[in-house]
Amino acid sequence: MARQYQTWDDRIRSKPSPSDDPDDPQPTSSIRRDGIGIPPRFRYSDRPDYPGLPGEGPLIFGLEAGPNLVASAKILPRLAGKSWWVMKQVQVFAPEEMQDLEFEPVLPILASKLRDPAGHGVASCLRRFGSRAVPIIVASAKSSDPIERHAVADVLGMVTAPELTAAIPDLLQSSDAEIRRNACYAAENNWNDSFAPRMVELLNDPDERVRGAAKLNLGLHPDRANLSTYQKIVKEDGPGASQAITLLQGAGYSREDLIRFFASTNLPVVSTAFTRLRYTLTIDELEPLLNNSLPIARLMALGELNRIKDKPAIDRMVAMLRDPNENVQWRVRSDLRRITGQKLGADPAAYEKWWKENRETFPAN
Repeated sequence: MARQYQTWDDRIRSKPSPSDDPDDPQPTSSIRRDGIGIPPRFRYSDRPDYPGLPGEGPLIFGLEAGPNLVASAKILPRLAGKSWWVMKQVQVFAPEEMQDLEFEPVLPILASKLRDPAGHGVASCLRRFGSRAVPIIVASAKSSDPIERHAVADVLGMVTAPELTAAIPDLLQSSDAEIRRNACYAAENNWNDSFAPRMVELLNDPDERVRGAAKLNLGLHPDRANLSTYQKIVKEDGPGASQAITLLQGAGYSREDLIRFFASTNLPVVSTAFTRLRYTLTIDELEPLLNNSLPIARLMALGELNRIKDKPAIDRMVAMLRDPNENVQWRVRSDLRRITGQKLGADPAAYEKWWKENRETFPAN
């Protein structure tokens, strides 16, 4: 069964609390994932040779007669309410039809099957032959046939051999993102310092999974000579900024630099800067976060406003009542209920009116 991933709006929702308002229930709509740095999950159906996800085609499970078949019907709903037969096929050979087995070298046979739909299983078998299979794996990774390339892509990172080390630079230049990504994983087990410059370039690769694989290698093989390059990538705020800021962990930046990062649209950049300054931020310093296009960034700022909790902070929270994101709006109302003790429903105007009438006398921090 596929692993279920928790969404950001699931994290926002909490257990019932005394500040909940029955006239303002928690929202059910999701915070948009656009631009918040969550990578898409890889699906085998992305491969050109794979017919679909399990459940989209015929069932391929072997079934056993008797009570196990009944039990299987409960686990696999597609079996329920249907008739099933257990069949056995037998073929009988006459003595004159029987021949002695002939053994052939297996590697050429496996290599010839890499373009078949079952090529992934063949590639998995190939890697068990170690260095003897490396020439076949490397040649298939460079093949013009996308099915063959993808068949061996996943095993690149599972093989350690001098021949593969020599081939990695070419594979890192591949036009196929999956080959580039798996070449990065192959480099992890066959590392050579000459790979580092290309890994730095791949931090800005168009494919997010390639960027992550390149960052993994650069994290395992740090080189202080790259620090200025990472800082340049972060400053440019392009696709590689998320990976570069993670490699830097905020090192070498002033407080002013980190606050400027609050305006970034790369969530790891924002998160790294916020983590280093959290619990020390002023309202003025929160402005880039409060105006960030990422809902999660604005929620970070809201958490700091809750910590400060003086009248200027509540002023800013009231201004957030009309945030464009529904979940952020609800979170603001929930926090205002907790701070003020007022349950005024879902209408922002009600809180705005109450705060205007009671601001001067409210005993805020």
